[in-house]
Amino acid sequence: MKRLLLPPLLAFSISNLHAQIPAFPGAQGYGAFATGGRGGDVYTVTNLNSTGAGSLYNGLTTIPANGRTIVFAVSGQIHLAGGIATRITQNKLTIAGQTAPGDGILLRNGTLRISADDIIIRHLRFRHGKNGSGGDCIDLDSGCQNAILDHISMAFSTDENISSFGSPPENLTMQWSFNAWGLESHSAGGLWDQNHATCHHSLWAHNHTRNPKARPNGLLEWTNNVTFDWDIGFIMGDSATPANWKANVIGNYFVCPPGNIISKPLIGANLDRNGYPNFSVHVANNLHDNNGDGILNGTDRGWNIVNGSAYNATTNPTGNYLRLDTPVSGSSTLTVESPLLAHKKIVSNGGALRTDIGYSGTYRDEVDTRLIQNLTTQTRNHITRESDLVGISNAGFGTFNASAAPVDSDKDGMPDFYETSLGWNPAMPWEDGMAATVKWY
Repeated sequence: MKRLLLPPLLAFSISNLHAQIPAFPGAQGYGAFATGGRGGDVYTVTNLNSTGAGSLYNGLTTIPANGRTIVFAVSGQIHLAGGIATRITQNKLTIAGQTAPGDGILLRNGTLRISADDIIIRHLRFRHGKNGSGGDCIDLDSGCQNAILDHISMAFSTDENISSFGSPPENLTMQWSFNAWGLESHSAGGLWDQNHATCHHSLWAHNHTRNPKARPNGLLEWTNNVTFDWDIGFIMGDSATPANWKANVIGNYFVCPPGNIISKPLIGANLDRNGYPNFSVHVANNLHDNNGDGILNGTDRGWNIVNGSAYNATTNPTGNYLRLDTPVSGSSTLTVESPLLAHKKIVSNGGALRTDIGYSGTYRDEVDTRLIQNLTTQTRNHITRESDLVGISNAGFGTFNASAAPVDSDKDGMPDFYETSLGWNPAMPWEDGMAATVKWY
């Protein structure tokens, strides 16, 4: 089946509605209105080097004040190793991984730190590896505001696959993404210390713990996700610190494979040092498949998926969490689906995808293909190192061949054939008569 090589997407904007333009069509949640590099320059990654002209690192560390969109004219793997601080410190950035030709882009052996505002990252694979530096795949540093991670695949961290720390980030979305195979012995999904954050239509799989460990000062929307083959699941605070952490847990599917049956997906809520619960949670319409028969047939167990008991000052003063019978108000605009439909959509559309119209290989790379196979066959698979994934090439990372992108005369990230098909001039980065309305996503 042929697929379009997607450019950084376009939007028709009205200046007085600028603040409400979504990051791209389909962006949802608290990070949905991140501006990214819209209105800035376009930087093309032309090689797979760790540093230097044409490298991804150079594009990340030379972002102009008006922002940048990064596109790819090459596919393959890029090493983030060698002690290089791969850190985004300038605001207004879009990394359009969907523009990579062929096998797409793999980032390995290091951590990408996001210490800036208005960040959009799409269709990239982050695989840290047992011998990588930094521990995590992605970190959101203190002060990050307005970020959306879309169709991202993260795996093989030695600490957490994705974490936030310091002053809590504000307005984060992670959607249509994979968080999997944190490496033993730690094997953790993520530390989520945020203000307002959304995670939807994402798969958290084969992580021992922290799926996630959540401490949301504002609100965490945990909606239409699939959690699979975990040991320690959604951790609600796990602290004696006085706080007012809150989460809406709605429409998710918790799937236990045979041999790893977990009775309570949500755990870890504690009384604070003053004897009062510091985590409030609303639970609705979640399915839990914990019968071990290997068939997707979960049931809605209601509040029985939460470990402990609900606090009541009169009848249960030792209860460890605050039960919210209605969702926390102030939620973002988010479409909520049934858990089964969300599961199906994640299987068909989750993770970093290959979108080159001329590519004849698989829609996903080897690692993500194995991940979805494990989910659909309910196969348990925790690992110590990436090479434990028997049958996956490149010592478990998967193979990403280098290939060139289609001709792009004006270097705007849109191939000539795409612009020509729309009647645009492939020699002009901003089209005649459309410069006032067509903007980069």
